[in-house]
Amino acid sequence: MKPFSQSDQQKEEVEAPKKAPPRGASLAGVHYASLYDACQRKFHMKYNLGIEEKWVDKALIFGSAIHEAKAVWYETGSEEKADNRGIQEIEDRVDEFYSHEEANFCHERVRPLMKAWYQSYGYRDLEKYKILGVEQEVRLPVPFTPGYVHTQRHDAIMEDRESGAVYTFDTKTASSSLDFTLNSVRLSDQVTSYNWGGMEVFGKRYKGFIIDVQYWSTRSSNPHTIKCQRSEPILKTEHEIKMFQANIGGLFNEIQAKERALALGTPSPFLYRKNTFYCMSFFRKCAYADVCPLADRAILKRLPDHLTVRETDDRRFDGLTYDNIYFGEGAI
Repeated sequence: MKPFSQSDQQKEEVEAPKKAPPRGASLAGVHYASLYDACQRKFHMKYNLGIEEKWVDKALIFGSAIHEAKAVWYETGSEEKADNRGIQEIEDRVDEFYSHEEANFCHERVRPLMKAWYQSYGYRDLEKYKILGVEQEVRLPVPFTPGYVHTQRHDAIMEDRESGAVYTFDTKTASSSLDFTLNSVRLSDQVTSYNWGGMEVFGKRYKGFIIDVQYWSTRSSNPHTIKCQRSEPILKTEHEIKMFQANIGGLFNEIQAKERALALGTPSPFLYRKNTFYCMSFFRKCAYADVCPLADRAILKRLPDHLTVRETDDRRFDGLTYDNIYFGEGAI
């Protein structure tokens, strides 16, 4: 599968899969693009100004723990080592939880959820598939968008020992609805994105994206209510992938244009719109809701307790101070 034609100056090689950086570290991936589509104001706060939440929703940390456990399982085939790695992820991030009660809740659920998965799929996977890689990052140049590389993090890439077919397996944890999780992922850009990467790396051997869901309602403590279910392999057409490339290229070009306007002094509210639908879209008030109106300079000088400013090399516009992020010369 070939992407849209590009000029010789814009052509770049697709990088072979490699071990991914820590979760959440990659820019220009599916979550990066999804946040821009969901709420541009929050995108600006997070990626341009470097404002982040001090605490993380327990579902995200728990999901990360299960990802880590399954990666170790595929590398070692040891339940003990896999379970311990998942639990270690919880313990390492205990200060990121909203409360110690939430941390304990997640800590106690790693082993039962993984046990159900080993019995449903874990041992079968080791027999049926050759493990080509776990937590592998694929980097793809975006057509007509010089300077941006689209990143993907494949949880597991496996080859059927009999047919030679290659699949991406993507882990999802769910606690409210198994069917909703499967259907929402089926319809997401992530599937198309990873199909693109899989086809670029493995060619015709690549046969699709498989959603691997582990469901356990938060209202139940009974491990017998755990359900593990996988989707059928999902393989997008070449046309669908090209339409995704066009969409992501257009989005990144729009982001680039806004970054240039921002650097030239255009006030950020004129560039990054607030999407009020997103303020409560996950049944919880958006963590940025109190600062996104940009009504008073003092807000970002004294952020609410649950927000902090990221101090990393990835932060953009490093020369900014809190006094020039609003209106006026050089404002962002």
